[in-house]
Amino acid sequence: MGKADAAILRKAVQRGKKIILVTQNYKFTTKKTSPYVVTNCQQVDVLVTDRGLDPKYVSYFRDSVVFRTIGNK
Repeated sequence: MGKADAAILRKAVQRGKKIILVTQNYKFTTKKTSPYVVTNCQQVDVLVTDRGLDPKYVSYFRDSVVFRTIGNK
């Protein structure tokens, strides 16, 4: 993702009524990071991942977040 892509996504998050983040579990545990921040976990309403999150990462989100796991892992 480039700087322009991040800016577009950031604007979509700002204007959105419900923020749904779809990501893979490894994104929380990898050391590789992007220099561009789109939003923080506190703004997410629904998180969809391929595996359940470790409680350490669940604590990054608001109590009202809906967590969904899809896939066979």
